[in-house]
Amino acid sequence: MPAYANFPAYAGHPSRAWTTPADMHDGNYQHAAGTTLNYLEHVQSQPADGHRFARHMELCSLGRAGWADGRGFYPVRERLVDGFDNGQGGSGGDGEGAVLLVDVGGSTGHDLMDFCAAYPCLPGRLVLQDLPVVLKNAGRLDPRIDVVEHDFFTAQPVIGKSSLIPPLHTTHPLPPLHNEHRKKVTSPF
Repeated sequence: MPAYANFPAYAGHPSRAWTTPADMHDGNYQHAAGTTLNYLEHVQSQPADGHRFARHMELCSLGRAGWADGRGFYPVRERLVDGFDNGQGGSGGDGEGAVLLVDVGGSTGHDLMDFCAAYPCLPGRLVLQDLPVVLKNAGRLDPRIDVVEHDFFTAQPVIGKSSLIPPLHTTHPLPPLHNEHRKKVTSPF
């Protein structure tokens, strides 16, 4: 909450004149929290806060329709499955053990667990990606989910025809993303 209270003074300062910060390590959050870390770095640097943040992300999705929960919000079969070949003779040519879906910045895996529950027989591997400090809080996951440590500000390690869930679909309070950072996060999408 300190960042909300600090915002008018920060943004209205004559040196900023209500413009978007040019440096993701020198924004309103950093001034309010007394740090140079971006929000995600800062919350993960405090183990208790990191755990609370992961649980918050899980709770945000309770009671609301998920993007692929089987209730028709997203056409999973038409957009992800049709034409996908997991080495089982389909037409997609993806090959043995191909990745069907990657959840980038997927926290503790709640979205992929919902996906597994809604679609228990889909082909292909599922990949959960997040920072090591976040993934250590993941509980027991479906055996179809591979856990991969990954910082979404770095190059995407899963290359190919798989579908990626970008981290920007969530309620993450992402730091201000400027051209160089936005390109890093969204380049595979």
